[in-house]
Amino acid sequence: MTAITEGAVLEALRAVQEPELGRDIVALDMVKSIVIDGDAVAFTIELTTPACPLKDEIEGNTRTVLAGIGVEKVQITWGAMVRRAQPRQAEQLVPGVKNIIAVASGKGGVGKSTVSVNLAVALAQAGASVGLFFVPEGQPIVWRGPLVGGAIQQFLRDVEWGELDYLVIDLPPGTSDAQLTLAQAVPISGAVLVTTPQEVSLSDVTKALAMFQRMSVPVLGVVENMTAFACPHCGELTEIFGRGGGERFAAKHGLEYLGGVPLDITVRQGGDVGVPAVAQREPGPAARALTAVAQTVAARMSVRAATAETRPLISIS
Repeated sequence: MTAITEGAVLEALRAVQEPELGRDIVALDMVKSIVIDGDAVAFTIELTTPACPLKDEIEGNTRTVLAGIGVEKVQITWGAMVRRAQPRQAEQLVPGVKNIIAVASGKGGVGKSTVSVNLAVALAQAGASVGLFFVPEGQPIVWRGPLVGGAIQQFLRDVEWGELDYLVIDLPPGTSDAQLTLAQAVPISGAVLVTTPQEVSLSDVTKALAMFQRMSVPVLGVVENMTAFACPHCGELTEIFGRGGGERFAAKHGLEYLGGVPLDITVRQGGDVGVPAVAQREPGPAARALTAVAQTVAARMSVRAATAETRPLISIS
């Protein structure tokens, strides 16, 4: 039997594509530390995000191509190296943060904060280092104009965020000074728009989309919250607020529909005790939907990071 070599392993793995990026895992430098012992091969695959939704597909294809060259035993160690989706700036306000994700809506009451918190927690559960903006309990935000801008700048600049893969920012509703200041002050890697199926919510989220487009902030897609009520007894879905509004909005504006999140009593129950839906011991349908949204967002950020690596640095004067 022909001896298995590192070169043969790498050549075989060139047939394995990273589905989101459309390139093979060898060209993307995702294969690390190959060890060969007879017909057994061990190595590390370094994903572009720990929340990769297509990990199982990559593993299956990897085992198939290696079996084709006579490898009997494959041991894969999974790692992840989240890449920056914006070119590093000469004077970056938050230098330790690789990617900033803004979660926005055109109006209040659509579950934007619920999506923000669960997005952050789901990314952290997958193994990413994540930060979240939040307001201390009972503290109102009544600032206007320059006060808003100064507070945001100070919060970003003076907080020791450390090294983060993702910083999730839960923006206040609307298109006021806070959103504009943030978009101008930091390189937002991508925005997630949250809406509900009703027409009034869709009308308002259009304003948020227009704001991000004017500020040249890439919009990752649309999440439709409260897409249907999930009965806790029988699991039947009832579309209380209409049907398909978020999906139609995404299609109309050429955006990706990131998914729908059902009304689920476990979200309210968890919120009352400070346990996000995705962190509950027995996740309900909303938690599963929110985890899927987080995986999709992470995948889209990886695609943006792959293209950002070829863009020039931005100098801020």
